[in-house]
Amino acid sequence: MNNAVTTQTADTSPTPPPRLSAIAAMASRLQVSQQRLHDTLWATAFKDCQTDEEFTAALIVANEYRLNPLTKEIYAFKTKGGGITPIVSVDGWIRIMNEHPSFDGIEFEDLVSDGKIVAIEAIIYRKDRSKPIRVTEYMDECKGTSDAWKKTPKRMLRHRALMQCCRIAFGFSGIYMEGDQDLLNITPESENFGQVIPSGESPAAGPIVDAETGEIDDDRDPQTGMTQVDEQTARNLDSEQDQPAELESFPSLFARLEERLKNAANDDAIVQVELEFDPLLESYSATDQDQANAAFAAARDRVRKAKEEKK
Repeated sequence: MNNAVTTQTADTSPTPPPRLSAIAAMASRLQVSQQRLHDTLWATAFKDCQTDEEFTAALIVANEYRLNPLTKEIYAFKTKGGGITPIVSVDGWIRIMNEHPSFDGIEFEDLVSDGKIVAIEAIIYRKDRSKPIRVTEYMDECKGTSDAWKKTPKRMLRHRALMQCCRIAFGFSGIYMEGDQDLLNITPESENFGQVIPSGESPAAGPIVDAETGEIDDDRDPQTGMTQVDEQTARNLDSEQDQPAELESFPSLFARLEERLKNAANDDAIVQVELEFDPLLESYSATDQDQANAAFAAARDRVRKAKEEKK
């Protein structure tokens, strides 16, 4: 008779940290409270959102590209067919372009006819490509009727070329450029274009048309109008509980503070650093705050000595 005893080894693998909800993740990234961020976005950048689902969808896109809606890098635009579409401003496109690890520079070339600029070509270089990406935008196709277009048409056309080239060079999808609003206001071929379908509802029957290419999107479920990735994201959001924003460790915060102070060349620069970090330091212990105050004092002393040496 075999009396061997089988033992089970306890699973000692670390438990992954809980995932933050979309609003908690953005609040942590922007260093603001969740409630204040929620209320501010509903009143400003995401004011066109009509439902919680639309608001959450806008948050997810902003988080995906690490954009700041409080500085108008991204905002929600209400389309004529219903629902919202994320619009990224030129500042937002510049941010995601510069933060892309393969970005290696951008150039512009003016196309002139009879002494007038008729088009601008944007040229983006990637570190992992042998040839640059070139996109030309034409004045007669892009010129709008806003005050900005009337006063600075060349600048606006350059912005347009930058954004379109950025989209093609890096394959950014799910976001639109400033200036696309007029196109989005035209009744789309698909009634589902730009819509976030509320929970429990299904989009109208019929083929789902890609808004940019006009092609039938066979990857989407004809019953839900969503891709598998979208459905997984929706399930994750449904199962997540609102987690409090995680506080940055003080060593990490202090390292950032020291780096900023090291580059502060005068008293005004130190004041700017102080204005930026003071609200953050309120969440830390008195000992941590004393350490930060000592860093500010050392920076001011360094600037004072530099002034004296110049005399």
